[in-house]
Amino acid sequence: MHDFYRCLATRTVGGLLTFAALSAPTFAQDVPQNERLAYSMMVGGLHVGDAVVSLSQDSDSYTTSLKLTAGGVAKWVREFRADLSGEGTFTTKENVATPLPSSYRRDWSGSEIDSSLLMTYDPATRLTSTKERYIQRETGEELSYDELPWNKNDRGRDKKKPVPENQRAGAMDPMAGFIAARHQVMAQGASKTPIKFRVPVYDGQRRYDIVATTSAPRGVTINDKPYTVITVNTTLVPVAGFSERGEERMRESRGKILFTADERFIPVQVTIENDLLSGVMNLKGDCNVTPEACAPTTQEAKSQ
Repeated sequence: MHDFYRCLATRTVGGLLTFAALSAPTFAQDVPQNERLAYSMMVGGLHVGDAVVSLSQDSDSYTTSLKLTAGGVAKWVREFRADLSGEGTFTTKENVATPLPSSYRRDWSGSEIDSSLLMTYDPATRLTSTKERYIQRETGEELSYDELPWNKNDRGRDKKKPVPENQRAGAMDPMAGFIAARHQVMAQGASKTPIKFRVPVYDGQRRYDIVATTSAPRGVTINDKPYTVITVNTTLVPVAGFSERGEERMRESRGKILFTADERFIPVQVTIENDLLSGVMNLKGDCNVTPEACAPTTQEAKSQ
């Protein structure tokens, strides 16, 4: 279950990343936008967690965050909470507003381990500096990556590999990767012609590419509410920093994000699947309209 939450959080950032009528106009990328959206997470038809995604951006800069907590049946099996956030500015490449991230933070807490990661960017070289810590909750002892419980049995056979500088320069953190992918699709408008694009991502440990393709707008119903959506199908391609087992798991995973085909272009559903399981996140509320939609996740985060 712990691996599932880590996978779901990553794929969600990479899709929300690492994310109307057919005649709708091109979506505006420079219109100020402030979103706070609540999602429910399901696996096999069972509620396993809740998430709140926040995005604030204008033509010059952005801030975004994802808060994820275990819920439903999963809460009785494994305690888990993850907070991810990023901020930066924009540059324009080929008429697309492209993020220039300045910082990225990722914190998560499990039943045994707490972890924090801070990643910052050199404004000239775009190289990252990363500080990461793992703390054993019971003793307060700081652990190395190799001392983590789920890595102790590798015995040197399946260790992750470092990511060289030339592979990190120019890559985006997962939160910036989401914004970059979203803007790539927004720049095309509600086009009948599918597009394909690739976004380079470095999450502080691993370097991978988000490869996405789009489809023409269509109608769907989610939680009894109709939407016209653009579908973005995603795969993650490992580049560097993976163990053999980790690379295999990433190659097996597939994602699908449904974005509203309107001026907000918000994700209403995220589906993640591999050969072992399938998970889905459905939009359950707009917290700017109904603040209580975010209450369960916010209260859970404060209590831990």
